[in-house]
Amino acid sequence: CPVLAITGDRDAVTGMRAGELVAESFPDGQVRPLPGVGHYPWVDDPDLFRQVVEDFLAARPAP
Repeated sequence: CPVLAITGDRDAVTGMRAGELVAESFPDGQVRPLPGVGHYPWVDDPDLFRQVVEDFLAARPAP
């Protein structure tokens, strides 16, 4: 199953490395760092977060 780990480059809680480790733990995992956001990217930049998620989902064929 494809996995997307989204990280904020200003995440002072877990840092970007946590997202990288999550993505690396899955065969089809990828990490997407977002500029200018912290630990809650859907709050800090909801439009960017939504677009990243929509693009990820659109790139996967429906079962």
